[in-house]
Amino acid sequence: MSLRALVENAIDLAWDVTGDLKTQMIFKSESQSEYDPKTSQVVTKEIISKPFYGFLVVANDKDLTSAGVSIVPDIVQAIVKRKDIPSDYTKFDSICVNGVDHRITHYVDDGYTVKFTVSAR
Repeated sequence: MSLRALVENAIDLAWDVTGDLKTQMIFKSESQSEYDPKTSQVVTKEIISKPFYGFLVVANDKDLTSAGVSIVPDIVQAIVKRKDIPSDYTKFDSICVNGVDHRITHYVDDGYTVKFTVSAR
């Protein structure tokens, strides 16, 4: 067994053990408007991926002013298994969790998992 296969099996096992700690997510891309000359109408298309599971993690705590107002909004990271998401995941610009869209601001792909930094709001 290769080292890569060993690591992939360990990640699969870790994903299976976590059970209901995972959250269902989908990728979305912004709506694209195109003119359809056949119907003479503007057609809006939104690309949505198949559902997948991952983890949401708050990356930093809030810095509060003396009045208790947040200076820095929470940075949330979505960690997903690389082989569970589409290979062309870079075409999507947000992740939808529980009906709320979170814009993707950054991602790191290590070949086994992908860590997306998303807006909390």
